[in-house]
Amino acid sequence: IADRFGTGERTALQCSWLQALGIGAAQALALIPGVSRSGITMTAALGQRFDRTSAARLSFLFAIPIGLAATAKDASELLTSGRVQDEWLPFLVLFATSAVVASLVIEGLLAWLQRHGMTIFVAYRLLLGALILVLAPRL
Repeated sequence: IADRFGTGERTALQCSWLQALGIGAAQALALIPGVSRSGITMTAALGQRFDRTSAARLSFLFAIPIGLAATAKDASELLTSGRVQDEWLPFLVLFATSAVVASLVIEGLLAWLQRHGMTIFVAYRLLLGALILVLAPRL
């Protein structure tokens, strides 16, 4: 609904503190199993009249703190494990590789969203949810 009927008149640069707080509060809903963090933040941004590209950019920006916190936690565990001499180079290579790949994927997704919208993602989530509901009782 937000993708279809959002006016898309705001850009990410026009995001106020209050709007950012609303998007951040929506992000907390991702703690509920099955709620997509990126989906809920993009929906919240679209609902606040941001254009699709800006909604996606804001969603990715909101992911940075948690991503950095997880990386810091892993780095801290690596440092305290005593295995630093063996694993620091692979850790850095993986970090750099994931940063480059993430940047490429984000740029591709932003270009795709400008042309097509989020309908395919909504359909995917609904179909996957239905499949899980059908198969879960059998497991």
